[in-house]
Amino acid sequence: MPRYIKDGHVIFASNRAYKALYEEQGYLPLKEENAKEAKENQSMVSFQDNVDDMEDDYSDDEETVSKVDLDPNDAMPLAARVAMLTYDELKVKAKELGIPKYANTKRDELVTLIADRLEKSNA
Repeated sequence: MPRYIKDGHVIFASNRAYKALYEEQGYLPLKEENAKEAKENQSMVSFQDNVDDMEDDYSDDEETVSKVDLDPNDAMPLAARVAMLTYDELKVKAKELGIPKYANTKRDELVTLIADRLEKSNA
């Protein structure tokens, strides 16, 4: 199958697909002489992409979020108010309520567990 190249990106496509799609996008037929050069350029590009000059931008969410408050709207059911929380907020709320293994629990299950625990504590 013929190969085509554009900006170091090599694709495999039939002649029909090339004429219909890729020719308009600027892909050119790849000759065997250019194949080695394209692979070298691609490896250089991927190496440059892997260089991490950015400072790590993560922190422990549990340290930044100390306590999660539910929406005070009493007209809305408790389960709906719990479902509006993000997954990270749900995990923090589960930790507050002492729900075991909350970190490995799916979002929907956390919503159910938290709503049940809150209803029991309010009853």
